[in-house]
Amino acid sequence: MVRVVPVFPPTGIVEKRKQLDHREVRPCIGGQAPAVFQHPSPVGNAVDAARVQQVLGEKHGQETSNIGPLDHAWHSHTLYAAVMILVLKLVLTPLLIAAATLAGRRWGPGVSGWFIGLPLTSAPVSLILALQNGPAFASASAVGVLGGQASVCVFSLVYALSAGKTRWPLSSLLALAGFFSAAFLWRIASLPLWPTFALSVGLIAVVAALMPRGEEAAGAPSAPAWDLPARMMIASGFVFGLTSAASTLGPQVSGLVSPFPVFGLVLAAFAHHGQGARAAARLLRGVVIGSFGFELFFLVVALLVTVLPVGWTYLLASIAAVAMNGISLRAVR
Repeated sequence: MVRVVPVFPPTGIVEKRKQLDHREVRPCIGGQAPAVFQHPSPVGNAVDAARVQQVLGEKHGQETSNIGPLDHAWHSHTLYAAVMILVLKLVLTPLLIAAATLAGRRWGPGVSGWFIGLPLTSAPVSLILALQNGPAFASASAVGVLGGQASVCVFSLVYALSAGKTRWPLSSLLALAGFFSAAFLWRIASLPLWPTFALSVGLIAVVAALMPRGEEAAGAPSAPAWDLPARMMIASGFVFGLTSAASTLGPQVSGLVSPFPVFGLVLAAFAHHGQGARAAARLLRGVVIGSFGFELFFLVVALLVTVLPVGWTYLLASIAAVAMNGISLRAVR
């Protein structure tokens, strides 16, 4: 007679996994986002999926041969979330770049920047994380997103101020230096929700006041046929490259680059090259103005996702963001 013995993970592995899980979803001191997932992609951030896979590697790297069916089920569930986030970004990125470009050609670069200031990629990613990892995780992650968007506004200010004196390659490098400096400061500050929100909104207001307000150039040249496909391909390449690199950069560096301004960088550089410095400045001013609705969205998520059902929370956050951006749209047209 063959005796069937149920296979379960060894006790030590189960306990270790529980400790790692507890560390992963627990907010840090002061309400800051967890160290592994600090930013679910503010504007164009693209590394969450790879960081999910990295956490899996940290948890199971030397234990895979000894784990049982319970751990495999957990592994498959989390990997599914990682794949969903990556696919979402790879699909949405070229579509949103195309929509923002066409909006800019129709209504001007300011509207194009305002459009990419909306949480069009970070909101769906945050929703997926809330459904997969729980409301507490989504609430803590939203705090990191608030600071990430403020870093994007610093990028916009540096680019706009330098665009009138330099060409787009140097303007891009200077703006990225400003972005990484701001992101690093946010990361080491680790402020709780309300100080983060107040400081972020205050910084965005200051940046909006400092942004150049040049008039839109009349008779902008028509874009060549390759312009729109090139924008879509370059933005998608950024997303893929950042996601691939995240698995080797480590959680700290990944958290620093996660709010990387893919949309702002690609659209501003193309506008600067094709239409001049004033067009790039108007586009980036639209990004800054649109950030008020972005901040309000994730404030609502951080406050309500642990209190209300997830669906209601994201519905209310979307209504608040749309209302705020409806008001701010008048400032960019």
